[in-house]
Amino acid sequence: MILDFISKFKSAEDLFMRGMCYWFAIILHNRFSDSEIWYEPVANHFVCKIDGVFYDASGVAKSGKYQLWDEYKQIDELEVGRIIRDCIEKR
Repeated sequence: MILDFISKFKSAEDLFMRGMCYWFAIILHNRFSDSEIWYEPVANHFVCKIDGVFYDASGVAKSGKYQLWDEYKQIDELEVGRIIRDCIEKR
């Protein structure tokens, strides 16, 4: 069911995998209410965790050291500000 939903965005996969990953995680999070948004700081990549599996626009996300975004936001205020400015708000 999750992969079927993701497949509907196949034509936009490149967009969501190259700078708009946060927004795809938001789409998944809004569609699958029992989910969480996670962040991989080394790859600078957002994913959505659903039923214990990490997903992005490509389907099942590559392995990484994902951190729950709500918790990561508490670690380094300046870094999070940069991520929000550059990756989410696209300023």
